Amino acid sequence: MNLKGLILILLLCCFVPAQLYAIEKLVISEFTGSKVQLPVFSKSRGYYTEAFSVTLQTADPDAKIYYTTNGIRPSAQKGILYQNPIWIQTTTPLSAVAVKNGMETSRVVSNTYFFTDSILKQTNRPKGYPPEWGAFETIPGIAPADYEMDPEICENPTYKPKFAAAFQDLPSLSVVTDPDHIFSHSTDPVTGGIYIYTCSSGKGIGEGWERPVSVEYFDPKNQDWFQLNCALQIHGGASRVPEKTPKHSFRLEFKNEYGPSKLDFPLFSEPDATTQFNSLVLRANFGYTWLHWSATERKAPKYVQDSWAKDTQLAMGHPSAHNKFVHLFLNGIYWCMYNLCERPDEDFMGTYLKGKAADFDVIKDYSEVSNGDIRIWNNMMAMANSGLTTVAAYQKIQGNNPDGTRNPAYEPLVDVESLIDYMLMNFYAGNNDWDHHNWVAARNKVIPDKGFKFFSWDAEHLFTTATLDVTREDNANCPSRLFTKLKDNAEFRILVADQVQKWFFDDGLLTSQSSANRYLKRAVEIEKAIFCESARWGDYRRDVHPRDNDNDLYTPEKYWVKTLDWLTKTYFPPRTDLVINQLRLSGLYPWINAPEFTHEGGTVINEIDLGMYSPLGTVYYTVNGIDPREVGGGVASTGVYAYNSPVKINGNGTVKARVKDGTRWSALTEATFSFPDSTLLLTTGFGSKAGTGNFPNPFISETNIYFNLEKESQVSISIYTLQGKLIETLFNGKLNRGTQYQKWTPRNLEKGIYLYQIRSDGKTESGKMAFQ
Repeated sequence: MNLKGLILILLLCCFVPAQLYAIEKLVISEFTGSKVQLPVFSKSRGYYTEAFSVTLQTADPDAKIYYTTNGIRPSAQKGILYQNPIWIQTTTPLSAVAVKNGMETSRVVSNTYFFTDSILKQTNRPKGYPPEWGAFETIPGIAPADYEMDPEICENPTYKPKFAAAFQDLPSLSVVTDPDHIFSHSTDPVTGGIYIYTCSSGKGIGEGWERPVSVEYFDPKNQDWFQLNCALQIHGGASRVPEKTPKHSFRLEFKNEYGPSKLDFPLFSEPDATTQFNSLVLRANFGYTWLHWSATERKAPKYVQDSWAKDTQLAMGHPSAHNKFVHLFLNGIYWCMYNLCERPDEDFMGTYLKGKAADFDVIKDYSEVSNGDIRIWNNMMAMANSGLTTVAAYQKIQGNNPDGTRNPAYEPLVDVESLIDYMLMNFYAGNNDWDHHNWVAARNKVIPDKGFKFFSWDAEHLFTTATLDVTREDNANCPSRLFTKLKDNAEFRILVADQVQKWFFDDGLLTSQSSANRYLKRAVEIEKAIFCESARWGDYRRDVHPRDNDNDLYTPEKYWVKTLDWLTKTYFPPRTDLVINQLRLSGLYPWINAPEFTHEGGTVINEIDLGMYSPLGTVYYTVNGIDPREVGGGVASTGVYAYNSPVKINGNGTVKARVKDGTRWSALTEATFSFPDSTLLLTTGFGSKAGTGNFPNPFISETNIYFNLEKESQVSISIYTLQGKLIETLFNGKLNRGTQYQKWTPRNLEKGIYLYQIRSDGKTESGKMAFQ
């Protein structure tokens, strides 16, 4: 690196907060190319309350800096030549470029400066923006533009004090581009506005349009940020139709022709989340929001239900799109709260299912091919439609011999556990806009693993009626048809029952309290930002484009809080029991209950007596991890005992038990116990506030890590993400002989799977922990 480059790095350290990750990935890389070095801003992006001046500098004395404040990409032809400090007193997207010899240029850099007071005074006629957007599609007319922050909300003495904190409670995402790229009424494929021609049908004007933008991410809570240039597209299906909603979704595409081919940034805090992205979706949220064309949905706003579905899949241990809420700005105009999430496309599959993106068949929505081809999907559906009643057929669709061993001549077509958990989550949530569309399935055709896996997407029609039954959903060529055909098989039904037992009982993920807690966590995430949503769009159906004779001004107290109250008091409390009964009536869960254990498993210090109870039939159990029920419905031939007295547990192992009453079998109850060996014992869950072992059973707020030492030893205890990133070192020092423990309390961490590692005198023990 030359001296000028070093000087610019020093300038960055002076002018920009110490965002080392962003500087390394997004700034230092600029010195390695042949382009002119970047302009440097004296003020970093963020929220301000007082006006200030910004100076721009470049390390190259032969370069000139041009800038704009209206979104237009600066150049020697379109920008303002920088000569004096720039006065900033209102929300401003400041873009700059360094130009050398009138031709060579640096990358365009944008810094957006936010002022809450100016956001609240956002008018309905910003200079350079059209008064109308796109033409309606199903009714006559053109969509009236709406840019205003409603003064009735913004100036309300109850709401006004909340906004400063609300805008800084979520990260902000600023998209900066030529206003015509979004709002031009030109039909030219190169210059037309993507918000005007949304192309809801997927064909015609607007099809495939994308526009160059600068995108900035800034989190006021921890000062994390990135800025890079990429492509912007409109995203979605029905939500593109202007009369159905004026707030459309977007997609960010990272491509070489616009900037880096990937965003490299730790965007999501979950330990299993990637830090590299080919694309991201900005979900506007459509169903059950204040903008929906139906008054019924407007009056029951949720906003977080799709996030709940994705979070649930992740908590179950399956891949799903990580997501978070952000404030979106278009050229400094507040567009409101959006959900920034991963897109489950072939690149996503290559990241989380391992393999090359090109090797995945991705089928979605209306059984459309998103990547690859539909041949294997059609083969799977044909096999299912021909009948899966026999053990041989059931195993073959999984790529197995009748005895369950792998057969290389058979292609594994369906991951049955992925399908079951995906269906159970939708059954519980009562998804009534599914699965004739709104789903994604993917399979690696080179390394097929277990076959097609299933992913939640666009799950907005959830939690509508506590008694709703969707367990009999059956749509041709969709996941529900595959599930319907599989449930003709007794072995599949018992596997479904086992997963029901896992998720719907004890502290399972689909029990009422667990489900409500997951929903409430997301509700808390947006509880301040929801006031911004009300100010930006709450008056749209009253003042701008009324539907259903609606005269309502939508405010949090009037609808958001009431809906949340209804969910927590009316929907969640009875829902688990109602769905269990629905599953029983559908033949998916036995009428005979699984046996109850007196101990839930986890790490045990002393020998215990494990009791088992069932009011009916005989409890059969094993202590070697084998299912006491054999394929076909008989009692397994070896290692199975009929329970008649408590079982002594004095060694590591898994106990599995079922009740058999005549020919009927219950679902499986199982518990895994671990004891100290002669050196180290890791018991990451015994003594946790959840009261259970923490993998696979999770802990809630803190857990103790127990271990035994044969002698005084040097001990190091560390916590890692699944990717091996060190989170913290709990202890590093000498400890006495005997049983020891260290408490771990996760702080500012997303719920998920983490790793612990204990080192002692050259020995290492490690394992997983589930934080819920």
